[in-house]
Amino acid sequence: MALPVNPSTSSKATGPGPLNSQKSTNVPGVRLVMRANNIPIEDEAAIENNPEVRQWAEEIVDQTRNSPERPQWQVNFKKVRDKYAERNESTWINMVWGALHNPQRNIRDKNKDGSILAPGAWTSTTWEKSFLDQNWDADLRTGSVPKLYTNDPNIQEMLDSLPRITNPRPDIAFGLERKAFSEDENTINDRYQMYAQVSQGIYHSFLVIETKTNGTIEDTENQCSRGGASLVCAARIMIHDSDPDFNTSTGPDMQSMAFSVALVPTVANIFCHWAEVKSTEDVVYHMHLIKSFALRNKEGAIGLHRAMNNILDWGTGDRKSRMKEVLRKIHERTEATGRKKRKNANGEGDGGEGQ
Repeated sequence: MALPVNPSTSSKATGPGPLNSQKSTNVPGVRLVMRANNIPIEDEAAIENNPEVRQWAEEIVDQTRNSPERPQWQVNFKKVRDKYAERNESTWINMVWGALHNPQRNIRDKNKDGSILAPGAWTSTTWEKSFLDQNWDADLRTGSVPKLYTNDPNIQEMLDSLPRITNPRPDIAFGLERKAFSEDENTINDRYQMYAQVSQGIYHSFLVIETKTNGTIEDTENQCSRGGASLVCAARIMIHDSDPDFNTSTGPDMQSMAFSVALVPTVANIFCHWAEVKSTEDVVYHMHLIKSFALRNKEGAIGLHRAMNNILDWGTGDRKSRMKEVLRKIHERTEATGRKKRKNANGEGDGGEGQ
């Protein structure tokens, strides 16, 4: 593949001095290692210099939904959140996600020209019909995971004690079903399996969720940073191979963005992940907070529910369309290369038919 998996190949991080005595529970220590490896969390200068990134993410997350919130859903969510807050992570996320995410969904009705009808005009359907798919507690493929480098043995010991930092394994990863794609598109999906299925079995993942019941929100965010960077990295490799000029301009890459949610019993933080291209050999994988919801109150629970549905709408809508376009372009380039090889094999050379 044309793009390096590592965020930056221009230098390898050696790890800052203050980390020499840090151990596995040191949240700031982990963040310093990731920043040294071009995977920073909340680099304010970067987001200030690229305001279009936040605007893009907020437009997706803050979409107004026509359908009414069901009062009984709010009651059930609070009951489940409170009941399972002291349980282990697996139990808590299973129960809370079941209360938060309804297999049914409501979509806005549109006129023939694509404009949205008046508020209240909505149709009940299912996420399955939009080809939404998910993996629980599954490793991300290492070929798409930006590496963490250090030559400090103490820092390496810290990283070795945090397998979900070195090798991301999101509690939930969201992507698409195989049947969302045509036969030609799936031919390319299979050829790029390492990246098309960065979470094995689902396609073109766009959202990861990390949870903790006995840790801090900062621990959870550290895990999100690695998983989100992996989704962006995988998409960038495929987009590059659909368009060789893709990686020649510097600045924010608006095409490969992804989302994550850091979730603990009291708070949910939604992050946008994006790549800043400084050169063809130097890419920074950023993570920025877009929304924070306090889950102890009704407004926070409703806000998270709405934001999650908006992200899933985007992933099964605009982002799916973008990745289908990428697959089409790769397929066309593959076909063109095949035709050229056949012509050369037949002795037609560059002057043959089809120039």
